[in-house]
Amino acid sequence: MSLVAAIALAALPPVLTMDDALRIFRERGFDLLIAEAQIAAAEGDATAARAFANPQLSASAGRSFDYDPRACPGCSATAWSIGLTDPSALSDLISGKRGLRIEVARAALAAAKRSRDDALRTLSLQVRQAVLDGALQQSQLALAREFAESTERTRALDERRLRSGAVSDAELARAEVAALQAQQGVDLAEQALVAARLQIAFLLGVRDPAPEEFTIDPAFFDRALPEEGPALDILAREALGSRPDLLAASAQEARAEAALALARRQRVPDVALSAQYAQEGSGQNALEPPTLTFGVQLPLPIFYRQAGEIARAEADLRAQRVQQ
Repeated sequence: MSLVAAIALAALPPVLTMDDALRIFRERGFDLLIAEAQIAAAEGDATAARAFANPQLSASAGRSFDYDPRACPGCSATAWSIGLTDPSALSDLISGKRGLRIEVARAALAAAKRSRDDALRTLSLQVRQAVLDGALQQSQLALAREFAESTERTRALDERRLRSGAVSDAELARAEVAALQAQQGVDLAEQALVAARLQIAFLLGVRDPAPEEFTIDPAFFDRALPEEGPALDILAREALGSRPDLLAASAQEARAEAALALARRQRVPDVALSAQYAQEGSGQNALEPPTLTFGVQLPLPIFYRQAGEIARAEADLRAQRVQQ
């Protein structure tokens, strides 16, 4: 499912439970969709790191002018050649550069997955808090409406009592002010509920500026709290051992270490091997008898030896270690 298609699924159930909110968030939460896309990109990088460079095939043909091939047996005025080149694939494997690239890509993929898990952990908490706040605002609105109805009944009663002379004008005025204040409380509670619903809709991937209204199921208020929670030292130990953000930081450090090793290994020149067959005629007097040529090509590391890449990789590794 594409990112745009997922966001387009904006309809929320008319009654939203906590389980529904978490399920919808896992399916189309905007930040989770971005994290999934980053994982897909890291998987693509890992696939590219495992790949071998394709060999290069070359061919050429030509003709010699002002030359009579009939002057000697086996002579020809047509020249042709065919060649095959290995663009450092074998050298890349033997030198260990391919293995280091794979290690870098694997660590980056692991970090992306851990970052997705951390986003799920932190944003799920935000979703829970938003749903809880929405349910609270919903209950406060119901209470405000009930209070407004009570003050309105009191105002109406005082108005009838005023006609019978049981209360004064000042007492009726106080009742009217209380009724107006209660109605203002209803308006404020309605605005707070709308804001809470918009926050929930945003976290659940709804991008409609005017999403459909929904009711939050307050049933989770009836859940009993556990009699005794785990000890703080147990929670701290479990957090340090399994928190996704800490595991992601460790994976990023491993990636930086592998990237530094790869940058240093890049100082080893890449050796390109080639083989070529060429001929222009086949006799003893041919311009170029059948010839098989093997070649080796490598850059001379005289002027530059990956100093910039190594410095950048070292800085990246220091930054990752500082964040631990």
